[in-house]
Formats: sequence, C-alpha cells, structure tokens
Amino acid sequence: MKHYLLLSSLLALSASAQAPKEVLFSLGSSDQLEYTEFTYNEFSKVLTRTYIEYSESLLCVDTHTYDDKQQLTSILTEQDLTGGLDFEKLQPACRVDYQYDDRGNRIGRDNFNRRNGQLEHSAHIAYNYDEDNRQVSEEQFWAFDPEAPFFRIVYTYNEEGQRVSAEEFQQDWFEKDVYKFSGRLEYYYDDEGRLDQTAYFYVTGRDAETGEDYVELMNTEQYYYSAAGDVSKHEVLSASGKVTNRETYYYDEDVPVEDVAYPATPEYVIGQLQYAKHKVTREEIFGTNLNTGELTYSHSMVYNYEPNTVGIDRVHADNGNLTVDYNAESRSLRLEGNADGASVRIVSASGQTLLSTATAIGEHSIGTGELTPGTYIAIVHKPGQGTVAQKFMVR
Repeated sequence: MKHYLLLSSLLALSASAQAPKEVLFSLGSSDQLEYTEFTYNEFSKVLTRTYIEYSESLLCVDTHTYDDKQQLTSILTEQDLTGGLDFEKLQPACRVDYQYDDRGNRIGRDNFNRRNGQLEHSAHIAYNYDEDNRQVSEEQFWAFDPEAPFFRIVYTYNEEGQRVSAEEFQQDWFEKDVYKFSGRLEYYYDDEGRLDQTAYFYVTGRDAETGEDYVELMNTEQYYYSAAGDVSKHEVLSASGKVTNRETYYYDEDVPVEDVAYPATPEYVIGQLQYAKHKVTREEIFGTNLNTGELTYSHSMVYNYEPNTVGIDRVHADNGNLTVDYNAESRSLRLEGNADGASVRIVSASGQTLLSTATAIGEHSIGTGELTPGTYIAIVHKPGQGTVAQKFMVR
C-alpha cells in the first residue's frame, strides 16, 4: 500500500505482555522505489513512521501519540508538500485523533485535513460495540453534518464469535434519513478457525418497479497457510476467478511473532501480520501487467530488524554513513560521518517533538541537558546519507 487511506479500518496486533526481543526497523523494496522506517517508545509501540516513495518524490512522517494507558490517541502526518524529499520542509498534512470507552474500545475517530495552510476537522467516525466488546457497526459523518452519517457499516458474527459479514449502506443524496444498501463483504473460515476467504458483493443497480437490488460479485480474496500456521500466500481474484494480485510471505520459523514488535495501528498493517505465527522476513508482490493482462512479479519487500534497546543508557546507531552516540555523562548526542547540515529531531516517548535543529559545518554535538529524565528518540537525517533513529534514556 503506497498511500494513506484515512477512512480504512484495519486489524491491529495484540501486544505481548513481555517486551519483544526485536523490533521491525525498516521495510525496503527490491526495486529501491520505496523505503519505510520505524521508531518505538519504551512500551514497544510505534512512535514514528517515515515513508519515502522515490518515484513519486513523496516523503511522509507519521508521529504517534499515546495516553497513560498506551492507547493510541493521535497520528500526525507531516509531508514535504513541495514535492521533494526534504525533511526540513515537512509540514502538517493530516491528523487523526481517537477516543476510547472505559473498556478500552476505540469508539471514535476524527479526521483533520490540510486546508488553507492549516488542519481543519473534516470527518468523524463512530464505532459501536455489543456487550461482548465486538464491533457491531460503524458510522461515518462529515464535519459539516455531525447529525446524519453519510455511510454505515453493520457487522454480524457467528456462534464462535467470528465476523461473517460487513454490510454497507450509503446515505441517499436527496433523503438524508434514507440509507440504501451498497455492498457486502463476507468472511469464510477453514476447519481450524482461520480466515480462508472473503468475498465482496456490490450493487450494480435497482429495479425501478420493485426496488430490488442487483447484486454482483466484485472480487474474492484467498488466504493460504504454511504447515507452521503462517499466511504463506494471499491472492485477490476477479469475479471470473482470475488472480489479479498476489503476495507471498517468508518467515523465520525459529522466532515466534511474540518476540518481535511490529508497527500495527488502525491505519495500516504490515503484510498479513495479523495472522502471523513467526517473524516475517520477506514479501513478494505480484500484479496484473496492464499491457499483457498477465500476473507478473513486481517487487519484493525486505523486512529489516534491530534488537529492542529499551532501558539502555548509552546507544550507538550506524547506518553506514551516519553514526550517532548518546553519552549519558555529558548528556549529549554526538554525530559522526558526513553529518554537516544533518537534520536532528528529538521526540518524547509520547511522540511530542522537543527539539528540531540542524548541525552546522564541523559542529556535530547536540546537547540534551534541558531534557527531563525519561526515554527519547533521536532521529537524524541527511539527504543522500540516509536516516539514523535511536532510542536513548536520560537518568
């Protein structure tokens, strides 16, 4: 997925009670057109997500903020709106805020989009649950009309508690209190209770006399599992049964997924990690060639990991071009390598940017004496040299 889908609703991985041994540090495409990098707070929750798409000159940085319960409360997306890849030119592009009930269910989401140079409230989503904490519906509102949702989704479940359908209803253009069925997603499971297939049906028209909907299959999605229980392949098939997209996944079966921290949020899930049993190492992506109409290999995504460094006093990070050291005694960051003019950001564990600066020629030391005791992330970037992001602790 190459762009942000602000109205999507995706599954999130459950947090492990024990601190993970590794964190997913970055994702890189084999064609060198995409690169994504992550940093984490002391609870192994994703703190920042930096996404670069070189072919489109797209640079986005997501900063995640959490409350005292480590519930995600907001994601701020900054982007180089000049169409370049300059970290110094990042500006707020959009933001999402979340609300929760006393049971920890996410009950609301507010979208803010950039308009006239500032972020303005654009939409609200309300999530509703039953007594078993299962989401039973979703209602989407425009900010200018908070009383009547323009879109609704109703979820149903089987006796085992598995979701079996999601029915969509669109508000009528002329009668705001009328909602018309527009589509349905159905879920099917195998004998082991794993998601086996989904099928999406959509309304192609209505009978003028009876009002009956004409419903047709748009596509299906098929999931395949390895002997170890991981999703080994995921395919999207057209209504005629032709495979239009495919991803294949490879794992390190010596490392259980609980030992790895992944950057799961309501806005994006990496690969098929919501169903993974082990550490994923690589993903191969296939798509339909527009010229031949045949399924063709596109590129691979390589998963890069680093040790989880929660609780250390002195850190050393090196990407081959830039090196960062934090010295607890002098309370300073020291940059080595070709660091002249590198941008430096220090963010708190909650995602707040506390310092944003750039190094001068020959001056590669950043003082942190004003920081109160706690855990922080230093993010250093220089065009052409890459990015180094490292956690450090101030005692």
